[in-house]
Amino acid sequence: MKRALIVILIVFSVFTVGCKSTIGEDTAKDNDNQVADSSITENQDEKDKTENTFKEVEDKAKENEKQDEAEAPVSKYSISDYIGINANEKYNYSGENSEYAEYFRYVEYIEGDKFQIRTNNGATETVMVLEGTDNELKIVFRRGVCDYRENFLKKPSNESEVLLKAPIKKGTEWKLSDGAKRYISSIDTVVSTSIGEFQCVEVTTENVSGQKDLKYYAPNIGLVKEVNDTENMKVTSTLSSIEKDVRFNQVIRFYSPDENAEYMKYEDVTISFATNDITRLTLQNRFEEYGMLKGNVGINSLYLNDDGMVYLDVTKNFVPEMANGTAGEYFAIYDLVNTIGRYYGVNNVYMTLDGGNYESGHIVKYKGESFAVDADAFVLR
Repeated sequence: MKRALIVILIVFSVFTVGCKSTIGEDTAKDNDNQVADSSITENQDEKDKTENTFKEVEDKAKENEKQDEAEAPVSKYSISDYIGINANEKYNYSGENSEYAEYFRYVEYIEGDKFQIRTNNGATETVMVLEGTDNELKIVFRRGVCDYRENFLKKPSNESEVLLKAPIKKGTEWKLSDGAKRYISSIDTVVSTSIGEFQCVEVTTENVSGQKDLKYYAPNIGLVKEVNDTENMKVTSTLSSIEKDVRFNQVIRFYSPDENAEYMKYEDVTISFATNDITRLTLQNRFEEYGMLKGNVGINSLYLNDDGMVYLDVTKNFVPEMANGTAGEYFAIYDLVNTIGRYYGVNNVYMTLDGGNYESGHIVKYKGESFAVDADAFVLR
């Protein structure tokens, strides 16, 4: 009995110790888990605090930037001062890193707040119409590969690209139609050129991929410099000279009959145009000089239509004055048609008489019928 009691006591002691040991381990584990959970929570709290701090700093920086921009000084010059476009002036630009970065600009027409500019980089000639208001300077019309001269100031707008916008101060920003953003990044950047230093407004254009192009405008001068990112290379054009009281010269091939009116001959002639010269009148004077128009025959209108034909309207006395027999009329017509057609680079010229169909005793053209440019026919070189 006594022995059995001892065994029972030993078993009970072992069980008690085992339970205490298990309970102790579980308690330790719980404490460890609590410490780990507390550590994770503390780390997360620290991370959140850090992120919040960064965000606060970033938001504060943006707020300060906006405040700086809002308080940024405004240029004392207006939009019109930065246009820098004057009659009979030619702006020459030197280029770097591209053979087409060198070009010249010439003012062809000025009327009110619109200006027509021709740009020639040695490969192509482009014409654009700028419109300047108190609030912005923008391109409202553009025609690429335009070798002929025509007044586009009253053409319907085919573009709306803002080049410079008021207020003229750092931070002024606007969107372009292709999604790019354009903004004034400085109003007092000094640009050095071969003809002097200019304090310029710097305009940055940033496209959707982050590429940045820069343009610099100086008061009373206009565009001084442009820097374009092209295939990881900076292509730069910088103003190198301004020529005043100059003319824009074009070489035009004039066709005329030989002395016996048996063949057509031609001569390449340099024609000079001043700003706002009317092309049709300048050509008319040359036609008269070459005997292609006479007897007070005049050109009423001359333009390239959207259907790809040049529309030429002459006074009705063209027929009695110029149509000297079938051959004489043929040469009189095709001297004009070939000269004008080749100048505009078209295949057809729609010729009318005081707005009506061309009609004579030898030739009748119905509404819409044109004369085909045939510059190689009966030509004596």
